[in-house]
Amino acid sequence: AAAVYAADAQLVLPAGELVVGRAEIEAFWRAGLDAGLVAIEFDVLRLERQDRFAYEVGRYVLHTEPESGDPLADRGNYVLVHSERADGTWCRVVEMLGPDRPFSPRVQS
Repeated sequence: AAAVYAADAQLVLPAGELVVGRAEIEAFWRAGLDAGLVAIEFDVLRLERQDRFAYEVGRYVLHTEPESGDPLADRGNYVLVHSERADGTWCRVVEMLGPDRPFSPRVQS
């Protein structure tokens, strides 16, 4: 999954933390997987492209199933900035996550 990020990408976290570079971003998401992250849903609300850059705004849901305790869902907004690589593929250069509120129990439908 880290391959979708540029080598010098930046991940801006809710607490104002800045995670820089593909290796650090991979370590961040790996720690999430180790803590029970099982799925991420993205609902794209807006996607605009200008030349070799695009931005995306939407909603996300992070689903976790910790070893102890009930499944949790973190919901919020996100902003992504994409850049087109020389080979025509796209990568994430900036990603920002903003949760609606702290983790809460998943609502069952």
